[in-house]
Amino acid sequence: LNNQAQVFNNATNFSFSGWFKINIDRKQNIFEIKDGSNYRFNINYYSNYEALRINIDTSGAGSGADAQNLISDGKIAIGEWFHYAGVFNGSGSTNADRTKLYINGQEQTLNFYGTQATSLGAIGATNTISLGNLINNIIIQFGGQASNIQMWDASLSLSEVTTLYNNGSPYTGTQPQSSNLRFWYKL
Repeated sequence: LNNQAQVFNNATNFSFSGWFKINIDRKQNIFEIKDGSNYRFNINYYSNYEALRINIDTSGAGSGADAQNLISDGKIAIGEWFHYAGVFNGSGSTNADRTKLYINGQEQTLNFYGTQATSLGAIGATNTISLGNLINNIIIQFGGQASNIQMWDASLSLSEVTTLYNNGSPYTGTQPQSSNLRFWYKL
């Protein structure tokens, strides 16, 4: 997926959706967008919380300098499929207005650390979108399965996220905001 992330350069609105099954109860990387060595957006399973951790880094200074660690309150069951959707709207007036996370169609309460960014940050020509890459010896490669990975350059509404969740079965019809859908990997 190299050099496909530039469509999200300085994005102020974007959404991510996918179906996942985590098979190993250990910190692991699920999805990331990188610009060179800088993580712009990534999702990790955080085993000590049995939750997802989301980072939005706009600093260009690496994986932690301006990272906004958002930890969901929803428990993730090892060995069970779940639907995840993340919606970012940089024009929101508060952290909670800017970032919304959904697990199995249910909005999650988030623990914010710092002030949430208003954009994804600069993404240059040397970029990658990756599923499950090794970050370091603490956050390992994704140990599970994934399906229907999608990303939009628009903020999805709650009803659109509910459509994608589709009562627990991947939605295959006309996708919400299909004109803003930038990639869809059915895997």
